[in-house]
Amino acid sequence: MTSDHKHNLRWVVTVIDQSPMQMGRMLAHAAQGRNTFETEAECQRWIDAAKRNSPSQLRQVHGPAGVGTLEPRKVLCHETGDPRGIYFDDDQPIDRLVRAVMRQGDTL
Repeated sequence: MTSDHKHNLRWVVTVIDQSPMQMGRMLAHAAQGRNTFETEAECQRWIDAAKRNSPSQLRQVHGPAGVGTLEPRKVLCHETGDPRGIYFDDDQPIDRLVRAVMRQGDTL
């Protein structure tokens, strides 16, 4: 896993929550390292393959409207590779930290 000095930055598949709770953008999978990707392109390939090969399963899990909201997002992970958070909102501290890390060339 790629690691900078303090944080492990990885890519995850996210979706906009379509449930009555409407939590916003969140992980599409369990918060486990096995569901993260080294690069954005690798993550996007997973999304494209899932849409092509498992459209009915995606609709069952994320709802018809949710499938169209799948997109890769960069996330801070623990040393184990597990994502540190599951929600993605530009106002959340974790997202501000990810943007700060990315501006500094993936290092802090």
